[in-house]
Amino acid sequence: MIMRTLWIPVFGISMIISSVSAQKIELVTGGGQSAPPCDARSLQLKEPFYSETDPQGRLVIAEMADGQRILRMDKSGLVELIAGTGKKGKPVEGSQNALEASFDGIHNFAIDPKTGDIYIADTWNCVVRKYHAKSRTISTIAGTGNKGFGGDHGDALKAYLGGIYCVALDPSGNNLYLADLHNYCIRVVNLKSGLIKPVAGNGKKGKPIEGGIATEEPLVDPRAVAVDQNNKIYVLERGGNALRVVDPNGRIRTVVNLAGKKGIHGSNGAALDCEMNGPKHIQIDRKNRVLVADAENHQILRYDPITERVERLAGVGKAGIGGLNGSPTEAMLNRPHGVFELPDSDIIITDSYNNRILKILKAKD
Repeated sequence: MIMRTLWIPVFGISMIISSVSAQKIELVTGGGQSAPPCDARSLQLKEPFYSETDPQGRLVIAEMADGQRILRMDKSGLVELIAGTGKKGKPVEGSQNALEASFDGIHNFAIDPKTGDIYIADTWNCVVRKYHAKSRTISTIAGTGNKGFGGDHGDALKAYLGGIYCVALDPSGNNLYLADLHNYCIRVVNLKSGLIKPVAGNGKKGKPIEGGIATEEPLVDPRAVAVDQNNKIYVLERGGNALRVVDPNGRIRTVVNLAGKKGIHGSNGAALDCEMNGPKHIQIDRKNRVLVADAENHQILRYDPITERVERLAGVGKAGIGGLNGSPTEAMLNRPHGVFELPDSDIIITDSYNNRILKILKAKD
């Protein structure tokens, strides 16, 4: 077979791919020594936890405690700072210039696909904040800033939140779901009314009964949330090592790792038998499948609700940094905390403890 190669730019980095080759995993950015503004190839990332593209196709990156910043990379590969001072700090009342805002442990964010506004899980400040794309300002949209549990069915700004480790928009873009790990629940904010209410978890720690009413059942520790095209709410549990789903009727059941066992067995097989180890993030792909960052197993999984099976997409199951430019399943990761599918089906991986962002080209179907 004759192999032909093409040079293509990917976020400003020239990469060689074969027109008939299988999947490959490539470096997007990170591993350098430069501070923004700089080229992606020279950028030094500081504990990146999540990355996603905005409506213009620019890659937005959130750094956790070591960075306390939000960066953005354009299609030419130029990286700039768009929010954060780089130092830990509290939110202020009202709005402020995004570059003057301080955060405390950003774990993830969600971008409005229409406006480009960014909803930020300012985790240890116990608030959700909004980056206003047009004005380049930051304001708080949920939480008082004082850790607690209360205020459901009222104004989200007056609600007491625990650590919000994940935020996710539903397909309509009108509702923002919050994984309130410290309060063992999933809550949702209607962005038009500003009201907040619970959708899963009763505020107590425990494994939910299969088929139980989601708001009446406990949760182990909801680390991430995502909503699919059928308005099913997926809940990822870190210490519970399980993926659960709340159906439109409000019933909850487990779809990955029924036993909740910590381990690595079954990463290519029946979903209910698949073990995980401290999974950290989920995202719904274009085919309504669930991508999972199985962080402590150093791998990326994909759950298919039609076949009820799980497939390993990247990682070898142990921490490392080698194996780029080849098969994703032969590449080594180090505690990946973020995964996001691009519109063209390629997949972005936030390889957190290697301080880099990777990309799976030609994602498998």
